[in-house]
Amino acid sequence: MKRSFPSNAVVGAAGENLVLSHLLRLNYIAGLAPYNTKDYDLIILSEDEAVAKSIQVKTALFTDEIRTTDYKWILNKKHETDINNLIFCFVSMSTKSSDNKIYVMDSKKVSEVTKMSHRIYLKLPGMKGQTHNESSMRIMSSNYLSLVTNKKNVNKIQEYLDSNELDFLEKHSEGWLEKYLDNWGILDE
Repeated sequence: MKRSFPSNAVVGAAGENLVLSHLLRLNYIAGLAPYNTKDYDLIILSEDEAVAKSIQVKTALFTDEIRTTDYKWILNKKHETDINNLIFCFVSMSTKSSDNKIYVMDSKKVSEVTKMSHRIYLKLPGMKGQTHNESSMRIMSSNYLSLVTNKKNVNKIQEYLDSNELDFLEKHSEGWLEKYLDNWGILDE
């Protein structure tokens, strides 16, 4: 019997297999990492098999009924640390259409964005004016300005944030992620 919405494990496996199929189509030597590998899901080799890179896939599933361009993926505090030769593929996958997107970026960029966005989140008040508590959860977002602002703080963010943080929000608002869409060339660097 078909379920109305797939489980998180199935969504994750679907994202991994989508990325793997793209890698194979692009003629990379690639495969699934052993089950429960700690920091990555896929492995690729250079043509001469001398250089290996690891890929971590994060998948967000949306339904066509709640179509959005504000994509979000759950990360963890550990993603604030850059890991050499680790590439992230952030997959936005539809339940009903083939309108899937894959954003490809290196671990250094992910760690920078994760650190700064969490720092901003902690500085800004919540919906009820409360201070946000520290946690291990982090979020990769296609629009950080939309993610961290609410009706309590949207008009006062200059009071809470320094110029570097405001600059980050400006540079990482709607559309910033598009330069990483199908950024497969990063695998050859």
